[in-house]
Order: sequence, then structure tokens, then C-alpha cells
Amino acid sequence: MKKYTMLGISGFFLIFFFQNCGAPPATTDSPHSAGVISSNQQFNKYAVDDFPVLSMWDYKQLRYLDLDLSTGQMVAYEENGQTRGDSFQLPAEKLSELKTLLQSAEVCEPIVNLEERANRMCTMAYTYPYAILSDKAGEIRLGEKTDGCDVPVDLCGEKAAQLLTFTQSIVESL
Repeated sequence: MKKYTMLGISGFFLIFFFQNCGAPPATTDSPHSAGVISSNQQFNKYAVDDFPVLSMWDYKQLRYLDLDLSTGQMVAYEENGQTRGDSFQLPAEKLSELKTLLQSAEVCEPIVNLEERANRMCTMAYTYPYAILSDKAGEIRLGEKTDGCDVPVDLCGEKAAQLLTFTQSIVESL
């Protein structure tokens, strides 16, 4: 009898202490959820025009590709930032397509309410950025999420999904 009582009490504590206390945030099966932005989120917006470099991650070759947006020249780097020596030229029509896509694009940077954020329980799920816009002052990691509650910095509206598709097609074509 004592054995069944201990088993029952252990089962109760197991269920009680390891229950899911809240609904998880909505997620997608895709590692990059470009363009998925909450309608009640507020954003700071700024133009993309001032960024001369677009970086993409090539998962197959384990390298970063830095694309000079003025010339279409791409240089490959290893994870630790060492130049690999690989160099590519983006075709003129693809460079023109990218410039058109970015011409009227804005970056939407979420305004985070720190009080609200402190009271939320979030999963520990990291999503790598699908692209990085860089200039001398710094970089913007598009689509990066540091946890399950994070709203990523990304291009506003449909431009995010368009840029994600474009970068994937460029990397796959190399």
C-alpha cells in the first residue's frame, strides 16, 4: 500500500510541476518567418538605402557571402570571418532586381515594452538571420529571433518575404 501511495504522490507532483503554464507563441515550420509581424506591435521604421552590403549565409558551403550592393561583387567568408578567396559576380539583371526590391523598402524595428517583456515566459529558441544589412556603423540582422517571444527586426510588409526568397535563390544558384 505504501508503494502505491508514493507512486500516486510522485505522479501528482510530476504532473503539477511540469505542466505547460501558458500557450506558446505562434510559430511556423520554416526556420525563417520573414514577414510574420504581429498586427499589434509598434515599430520604428527607417530606410534601407544607406546600407552598402547585404550578407547571406550559405548553409551548404558553411560560409557567409557579402554582396556589395553597388557593384554586385560577392566575397565568401568562413564562419570566423576569414576570407575564403571565393569570389562571385551577381548578374546585372539580378542586381537590378535586388536594387528595385530594396529601393522603397523600410526596416521595421520592434519597440519593446520592457515591463511587459519581463513578465513573459518565452521558449529558448534562436532563429538565425536570413540576411544582414551592413554599413560602417553596424549591421541589421533581418529575421533573427533570440527567443520564442521575440519579434524580429525585418523589412516591413511583403518586402521581407521577397528578400528572403531572393537571398535563398542567390545562395542556391552558386
